Amino acid sequence: MKLFKTVFLIVFLIPCLIFARQNSIDVKNVKVTCDLGDICNKYMKRFQGFAGKRTKKSEIQFILKLMHLDETIESFTHKFVTKEKFTDLYISIAFKKIIKEITFISNIDINYSPIKKMIPMVEGEWFDTNKLKETYEVIKGFYKDVGYKNIDLEHEVLTDTDNIQLVFRIKASGVVKVKGVDIIYEDSVPILKLETKFASLKGKVWDKLAFKVAINHFSKEIFNAGFFFSKVDLMPPKALDDTNIILRLKVFFGQKINIYLSGHTIFSRLELLDTIKKYLKSEADSFDQLEIKKLIERKYEEVGIYGTTIKTIKRHGRYKSKVQFNNYYLKVIEGKKRVMNVPLFSGNRSVPDKVLENSYFKNATTLAKNGFMDEKYLKYFMGTIKAEYLKRGFLFVKVSAAKELFQQDKKLYMMEYDIEEGHQVYINKLAVNNLPEILKDPVKKLFVNKQGQPFNVVNLQNDVKKLLHLLKERGHYFVKIKNLKKPSLVQYSKDNSGVDISIDLSDMKRAIFDGFTILGNVKTEDIVIKREIGLQKGESLTPKKVATLKNKIASLGLFSRVSVTPHIIDKESSLGPHQVNLFIQVKEADSRIFEIAPGYRTDIGIKLSAAYIVGNLSGMNRSFSIKAQTNQRLDLSNLDPERPTGKDKEFEYELNLNYIDPYIFGKSYSFNTTFSALRRRFYAFDANIFKFSAVTNKALGKFTSVSLKYQYEMIRQFSANDDQNNGNFRIGGLTPSIVFDLRDNKINPRKGMYFGLSLELANPWLASMDNEELEVNFLKFTSKNRFYIPIKNWVIAASLSIGYQKNLAGSMKLDSGEEFEHYIPNTKVFRLDGVDLVRGFEDSEINRLDSGLDISETKITGKAYFSNIKIEPRYYLDDNTVAGLFFDAGKLYVDKFRPLSLRTSVGVTYKVVTPVGTLNFDYGIKLERTAESGIKEGFGRFHISIGFF
Repeated sequence: MKLFKTVFLIVFLIPCLIFARQNSIDVKNVKVTCDLGDICNKYMKRFQGFAGKRTKKSEIQFILKLMHLDETIESFTHKFVTKEKFTDLYISIAFKKIIKEITFISNIDINYSPIKKMIPMVEGEWFDTNKLKETYEVIKGFYKDVGYKNIDLEHEVLTDTDNIQLVFRIKASGVVKVKGVDIIYEDSVPILKLETKFASLKGKVWDKLAFKVAINHFSKEIFNAGFFFSKVDLMPPKALDDTNIILRLKVFFGQKINIYLSGHTIFSRLELLDTIKKYLKSEADSFDQLEIKKLIERKYEEVGIYGTTIKTIKRHGRYKSKVQFNNYYLKVIEGKKRVMNVPLFSGNRSVPDKVLENSYFKNATTLAKNGFMDEKYLKYFMGTIKAEYLKRGFLFVKVSAAKELFQQDKKLYMMEYDIEEGHQVYINKLAVNNLPEILKDPVKKLFVNKQGQPFNVVNLQNDVKKLLHLLKERGHYFVKIKNLKKPSLVQYSKDNSGVDISIDLSDMKRAIFDGFTILGNVKTEDIVIKREIGLQKGESLTPKKVATLKNKIASLGLFSRVSVTPHIIDKESSLGPHQVNLFIQVKEADSRIFEIAPGYRTDIGIKLSAAYIVGNLSGMNRSFSIKAQTNQRLDLSNLDPERPTGKDKEFEYELNLNYIDPYIFGKSYSFNTTFSALRRRFYAFDANIFKFSAVTNKALGKFTSVSLKYQYEMIRQFSANDDQNNGNFRIGGLTPSIVFDLRDNKINPRKGMYFGLSLELANPWLASMDNEELEVNFLKFTSKNRFYIPIKNWVIAASLSIGYQKNLAGSMKLDSGEEFEHYIPNTKVFRLDGVDLVRGFEDSEINRLDSGLDISETKITGKAYFSNIKIEPRYYLDDNTVAGLFFDAGKLYVDKFRPLSLRTSVGVTYKVVTPVGTLNFDYGIKLERTAESGIKEGFGRFHISIGFF
């Protein structure tokens, strides 16, 4: 037996090895020529990996074949040149260029913006010569539609390094003008003299679009005037000569219909008329009184009003102009809502009443849930009853429409469904063919349908989906079900009492990651995408891993489109797993952005901001930005009224220079440095602040990150009512922090949790000031925590934030012998503002201590604390709008922490979700109002802000 195996291996393997040897080549040199130097070097590096290696020719050809799919490449050719034992690979590439600008030069003055929208070539897209023919046709067609018979068209391509300017030169001649308008009235008497409507077109160049707009406008006008079955048709123009035409229009008015409504209280006259008009415009070809009655009755039934009747009176006549009219007088006698119990069921032996009743309420309409009849839902519920039976194997169940039980008292309606259950079908056999032994138990547990149990036909499709998902996530990426749409999948016994389910799997070979090919990245270096891949050669490939990779690349913000497609390298091979190459195709987005944003916020007033962002520097995803903002407060109630006057209209401003490197030194550490200069108005003083900060961040896994920040600040405080608050400060601080982010979305989270801890240390050793005036030496601990609990369309959002800071500087003796206590600079003391603001309070109200002083008027020589609690049930009206209620609580404390002593408010919120956060409209009401200097606080406050917790 051993001898037989040895002989078999020799006989079988030696030819395979010889065949493999014959299909392999020794690549000595790879030479790439292309028309763009920098990009050519990039592709040279990409293919140099083949040089000096013995590689299967089919593998090289596979990679080269993928290059033809790169939309940035105009042409791609290659050839193998073999000399003796070695092969040289020659590659030639011509790249497409980006259309930087499309310009039109013409002998006539015309608006070109419609043409730009119509042609297939788009600024910012790749220049594709194949689209030129269609572009020519669109341009010529446009000119003909605006009255030019002869169009000479040519184009010019102006090229720079990697962009082109596309110039179309157009010479239009043979102007066609409108000599007159002929209107053919199909009615015996024209109701309106339309010639006056189109008089403005006479003598002008023929503009087909303008004429169509005029016709559409007139058609709506006569329809709204009551000529519901009028027709306005444009006929081919009549040519008088080469340069003049007569426009021709055929018009039929028909009878004028006037509708008079009375008796309606639930719907307005406008609502009912709008319903009738929509029906007449889209569905009717005549005014059918019976259909109009049914239409109104259905409209009432949609809101649960039954028994509505409509009495109609028709009056026929003619106006003095001999135009016929029909007057319809519709008197609506409104019905009532019908009170209805839960429907009754008969014939249901196998499914209890309680199960069907629960199903009735599970997806019931508002009317049905509140105990009223809803005939539309009653019809829909028939399908729900059938689904309950189908889940239990009753494949031949019949459910009749709900019928009303006879009763003399019509105050309460009783409806009943008749159910014929039929016989139950059981699963005699359930087989998944070609399934590895190791997966049989997981699949068995996965299926809702099980052998010997009733056949759940409703869940069969879901079982199949779960099976494919399981297999693909176990590495069988390309698995398919051969007989998914064939009768062999489900076969019934002769008496229909049993069923055999047989699932035939194909292509169960495992998918193994072998490598990747990146295409479309003209400016972006390969390494930027490569470092996001995170897959090892030989690792199993799954849909989840592919989707994660696509999301990671897309989240870089460099590309307007990303696709990741697995390709099998050697399809002919029958041995071993599939070797898979990931084809990563990207389309680069514009890396330079300029934006300007005027706006208003309740805390800082009117504002104007501008930003210029240069992204993807050197193709390495580094970015530099300049951002500027200025604002003027319209509400000065948040400032100390005792401050010096004369500066009420003082502007605030901020200028930021920012540089980000997401992978500093090539490692997975991000780096962010910012220089900023700003003027800010605080409660007790104004301040000019210069800041420098540098932050490095490190991800410790999917959910955890740590960061270290150094910040240097120079502050000049002025315009204070107390000279002690004027002065210069220098603060150097180090802030380590850690974040646990388990949210499903950073911008608009609907579930998950967030925990953030930070500790700021400011000390003379870190360049803080230390002189005879002040020593800056403190620590500041902050904990911010968020929680999101989804409940259907609701999300219960909650926030808990606390902070503790302590002055470490102590005190010193002055020359006078007095003892001076150092303090924490006011700009570094906790304030409840921004995301920690307690809505419903002014800034000056919530930041006031029990002593009556604003915290910025108090020197913190010891300790300070803050606490902030928010609970916000949010209801998602759709993906972009949120409404909700909120409860806010918060307080500032000095020297002693009293977490149960809080200022509280409740209110309503409305949020508009944007890609960078939310625009929030909040109104908060104080639950307890206090008085300051005998003046009671306001009832509440309206807030507009951006971003939410």
